[in-house]
Amino acid sequence: MTDLDLERLVGELRGIAGQLAARLPPGLADAVQAWAAARGVELTSRPDLAAMRFVVDGARGPHPVYLVARDQPSQVLCYVPAQVEIDPDVRSMVGELLARINWSLDVAHVELNWGTRELRSRVGLDVAGERVTPAMIDRLVANAIAPLERYHDALVAVGDGSELPHTAFAAAAAAD
Repeated sequence: MTDLDLERLVGELRGIAGQLAARLPPGLADAVQAWAAARGVELTSRPDLAAMRFVVDGARGPHPVYLVARDQPSQVLCYVPAQVEIDPDVRSMVGELLARINWSLDVAHVELNWGTRELRSRVGLDVAGERVTPAMIDRLVANAIAPLERYHDALVAVGDGSELPHTAFAAAAAAD
């Protein structure tokens, strides 16, 4: 799977437009910059799309992370595409696996774009006008990456058709 195209992602999020400073919840840009600087993460921002992109290293390799702001309601959305190829013939089996995975999650949600077969984790934070802090960004990113790390082997096995959803999920759950 190639890196997620930022323009397409934002388009899927209903075409967010406007200037970054005007659209982001209070302190978001500063919090993300402080968070990235403290971790040595290179940050790319798109002020015209109210979006930021960076890469975070995980146990399973690098994860491209996208933070997108929505002003109504005042939310920050974190998307992390999975680096997993999905065979078009097993999409419904992947859907079953995602139902099992999502049932087990407290915060994040793993979703499949049926047309492009792109998997990604999503976490949202409703800041309700409050100031965003680096600690909030840290939790947002960690919660978005966690299910992709935890269920990576299951996603790969079901995504390539080599394992059934219930078997792959049970193996991942047993590994905890």
